[in-house]
Amino acid sequence: MPRRKSIDYQTFKARYKSMHVAANYETYRFFSLVGRWRNATKTLALRRAFSRIGSPGLVLDVPCGTGRFFKLFESIGARYAGCDISHEMILHAREKSGPGASAGFAVGDAEALPFRDASAAVVLSVRFLHQLPCDVRVRILREMARVAKEFVIVDYRFTLSVRNVFRIVAAAARIKPPFERRSTRRAMREELAHAGLEPVAVIPVVPFFSDKYVVVCRRAK
Repeated sequence: MPRRKSIDYQTFKARYKSMHVAANYETYRFFSLVGRWRNATKTLALRRAFSRIGSPGLVLDVPCGTGRFFKLFESIGARYAGCDISHEMILHAREKSGPGASAGFAVGDAEALPFRDASAAVVLSVRFLHQLPCDVRVRILREMARVAKEFVIVDYRFTLSVRNVFRIVAAAARIKPPFERRSTRRAMREELAHAGLEPVAVIPVVPFFSDKYVVVCRRAK
């Protein structure tokens, strides 16, 4: 059985700089019933995360993609700014931004965010960090901590979960290729500490089953 192919980081970054990919991203990710369910459960987990920190003020979404969470931000009364390495994705995100809710958009690399220190109340990053090499992930987390006044919200995928037990069994039986490496809670805490962050809430996207968790972090004092 062929192994699951890993994606070079530079190739990953370049993938979304395509008008075709940007135009079809939401259809590809969220058109199916499973895709819509995944989006709904992640949105609910994020709503729970924001409830932990009160009125968020300005939220910086990195990478903002096509504006997947803009309706959530607006529903909790938050203004938001979007940053993405792909100008093409931002073009689609602008079409979704509500009048008066958006504070603007910027094309930029998450490793060197084009924002001043402590310029956003919350920096949010979803479905991004788990795809990066560890050293790159820490650099980006450090940048997010620099831009955030207090809170950073990210998602992690942990190895120990019911879902991954089935994946391990399926891989051992050669039914499916091995799944991508996940993190551990200890590794997550170490990465966050290196970036100057400390976790204050770890929220499962689907309790008792999913390997995906939304993590609310505070800048370390």
